[in-house]
Amino acid sequence: MLFKKAFSVIVTLFIVASAQANDFSVTLLGTGNPMPEVERFGPSTLVQVKDKTFLFDAGRGVTMRLQQAHIRAPQIDGVFLTHLHSDHITDIDDVWLSGWVFSPFGGRSTAFNIYGPVGTLGLTKGLSAAYDADIVIRKNVEKAPASGIEFVVKEIEQGVIYEEDGIKITAFTVDHGAVKPAFGYRIDYDNRSVIISGDTRYSENLISYSKNTDLLIHEIATGDKRIFEQFPPAKAIFKVHTSPADLLKIVDKVKPKLTVVTHIMILETLKVPKLPLAVVAEMLNDKSGHEIVLGKDLMRFEVTPNGVTTI
Repeated sequence: MLFKKAFSVIVTLFIVASAQANDFSVTLLGTGNPMPEVERFGPSTLVQVKDKTFLFDAGRGVTMRLQQAHIRAPQIDGVFLTHLHSDHITDIDDVWLSGWVFSPFGGRSTAFNIYGPVGTLGLTKGLSAAYDADIVIRKNVEKAPASGIEFVVKEIEQGVIYEEDGIKITAFTVDHGAVKPAFGYRIDYDNRSVIISGDTRYSENLISYSKNTDLLIHEIATGDKRIFEQFPPAKAIFKVHTSPADLLKIVDKVKPKLTVVTHIMILETLKVPKLPLAVVAEMLNDKSGHEIVLGKDLMRFEVTPNGVTTI
């Protein structure tokens, strides 16, 4: 009898721990950059916390990755934009429209919630105007609910922008050169946290908001040194992104349990080939012991009370 009771307690504790361990996860939907790549779609990160689903940026191909991750568009409770560069927003229209029309992927009947910097409202108004003919037809012929195509827009500033059911999302400014404001995001839940850097060069403000986070998801840019001779704009590009050396400095100050590299930008030209990923990985070899992983599309992370598990 005592054995049965003890066994029952152990099983119950295991189930509770497992449920808690799986209530905060991150999926990389796109780890690429402005250049089209089949293996790496445009920048986009899915965060699932408790019973909420959030999308951070919506780069090229995000709807395809959502389908591969078995996420229906109406499940998304909010879209959060880091900034308005085209590679971070180019698939918002697809998530918005495909999530509305009747299909196994869509069928949204509630408004599309979107958070972003100044200019986000103008973006949504432009999308509504651009697709007006399609929207009218789907409302009149397919009887798609008018409520499902509406935007609810919140243009944000630095600070807490979402707080509900123990979930807190904080926006903080980062340094993306002339792009102002550009934001990173911190997601907190149950004494666990995730940081999404957005596009930025070395940023003390990011470091301040990221201290002791569980999972740091950070961008990177690099390339063969000859790229500056063959492609003069490379200097301007690198000035507003984070080099491997600067990322190591950031990681050393933040001390996350795990760092994952996304928005991987390895510049190349016809005469200067792209650096192999193995070379980039070696650049990120952190001899101080911090774990840094090169992200891949559809890579998933569970943020548990005991650490971060990579799936």
